[in-house]
Amino acid sequence: MSYRIGIYLKDEKYLKALHDFLSQKATGAEVIALRSLKEFTDQQEGSFRLIIVSTLLNEGLWLRVIPILKKAPHIILLAFPDGPEITEDMAKKYGADRLFRVPFSSGDLLASIQQILAADEQAAEQDQIQPDTLEAMKNLYARLEEMDYYQMFNVEKNSDVDTIKKSYIEMARQNHPDRFRNANPEARKMAYEITKRANEAYSVLSHPNRRKMYEKMQKENPDTKRFDFRLKMKYEENPHDTIHNQQARRFALLAQKAMNEGSFKQALTQLKMANSMEPGNDYILGLMDEVQKKLAAG
Repeated sequence: MSYRIGIYLKDEKYLKALHDFLSQKATGAEVIALRSLKEFTDQQEGSFRLIIVSTLLNEGLWLRVIPILKKAPHIILLAFPDGPEITEDMAKKYGADRLFRVPFSSGDLLASIQQILAADEQAAEQDQIQPDTLEAMKNLYARLEEMDYYQMFNVEKNSDVDTIKKSYIEMARQNHPDRFRNANPEARKMAYEITKRANEAYSVLSHPNRRKMYEKMQKENPDTKRFDFRLKMKYEENPHDTIHNQQARRFALLAQKAMNEGSFKQALTQLKMANSMEPGNDYILGLMDEVQKKLAAG
């Protein structure tokens, strides 16, 4: 990873010391010591990943520097004892990621730079959704209402549970909403709906009694795509069986216990955790709706 750090300080001695330290310790960084506003403004726009700047600049200079600073993704302010008093809130208004008061630990500064860059890398990984991945998701979403559960998982009707589970896990991995957290609203919606339908399909095909009834429904009506959950009273079923993520099921059970004890706020917290682990599960959403009505009623 290669990136540039610009340092613009009034104190030449401090500038050199900081430049030499970061040049040695900041892996992959090209550290540039900027000694004048002209030298600063002559740099190509967007060339700096991070700029370290002193608060000792006079007001007129600050007004000329701020527009340049805003072109950098990250800013670190250094507040010197003989400079103006700078609070954390003021630093944020300048667009600074961090505020350091001189004297400070050079190790702490280096750690902050590494944290800022690590957060950038993580966000970049989340944002790097390949066009073919989005295209595949769009195609799947467009056919969602046309497919039965077997077609959705691309398995034969006589497939065993392990084969179905393998396909379900792969589909969940490819289309889980967490993967599209930073994508556009349309992509996030598609991911949510696909995941919700995949959970529904797996809850039927992995449950022996429910799967038999689903196949019976399809024999009676070949156009049947989805299971009619209103028929669940016709077979023995624990409602928690519809939750396939073990942690989600555990939180739902804890929520049910809290509801029985009248602790509805606690129950809602547990259900939110369950929903984050298995989004779109009808049973979890039903419990959440019930709890929220109880809380609203006081």
